[in-house]
Amino acid sequence: MTESAGYKGQLGLGKETTPGEAVEPTHFFAFSSESFRSEIERAESEGITGSRGRSKLRSVQTVKRPGGGFTVEGVKAEDLPLLLELALGTAPAGGSEGSVVLAETLGSFTVEVDKVAKVMTYAGCKMGLLRLSSAYSNQLLRLEVDQVVAMTEAVSGGPATSGSYLNSQRPLVHRDSTLLVDESELNVEEVSVEIENTLDDALFRNSQTRLAVPEMDRRLSGRITVSWNADSAAAFAKFTGGETAALALSYTDGTHGVQIALPYCYFTGETPQIGSREVMTLALPFEAKDSADGAGDAVEMVIS
Repeated sequence: MTESAGYKGQLGLGKETTPGEAVEPTHFFAFSSESFRSEIERAESEGITGSRGRSKLRSVQTVKRPGGGFTVEGVKAEDLPLLLELALGTAPAGGSEGSVVLAETLGSFTVEVDKVAKVMTYAGCKMGLLRLSSAYSNQLLRLEVDQVVAMTEAVSGGPATSGSYLNSQRPLVHRDSTLLVDESELNVEEVSVEIENTLDDALFRNSQTRLAVPEMDRRLSGRITVSWNADSAAAFAKFTGGETAALALSYTDGTHGVQIALPYCYFTGETPQIGSREVMTLALPFEAKDSADGAGDAVEMVIS
């Protein structure tokens, strides 16, 4: 008997022309874990028949809810154009490089996961959450895609699409990051930025599968942890004063990288406390806003 080992798996994405019509992946990712699956619901009659038993004919499948996500440990700049487009709604201005900004609508995509024993294809996907994070204690830039809502799941015996990986760059790491708060550089212990798209995952009507995945709300947030000293006094003053601050985060491998500009951020959270004899840090969760309703300028990401 041949067992299914995870190292044999593959995961790829492709942009769809028509939402829900599966396409072959154009970009495969060196992922560390994935959570794509389909939750299949059932309904059962509660009718009384003079017995405690329940016939198998009382139970029937109703709706299928496919979706999931995946994680890449050590993302590279060349991995980002497609993923940022699917999270923000626009493609990089230069194709594979350039500025990526927010749009009101999101593109749909197909996810193909070779789960070794079977190949699963998820069509009509939209991205609910994209998170980028790094830390002194976890140097590789980590990318998490989560809350992906799909319209359908198809299962086949394979073979999977032949994987095409981008391998011309090295992973981006925390030691090569720069954080500016109002143009002043701070030493950062850990940082995260996330784009959360609220999606309507319940548009079934009288169908077993989703008819569409409309966008509803959007939220941009994150967290920085910096030294608690005179260098962070200005950021702390913005926090306690309730004023916005401009955050700029960048990663580079010396040639390629990504710059993330968040010009209107409110810091949230708590003022610092002394919990031990160790060196103190200032943790500042934040929410990124637009300059005005409908401006769509809460974030700009530039891939180089």
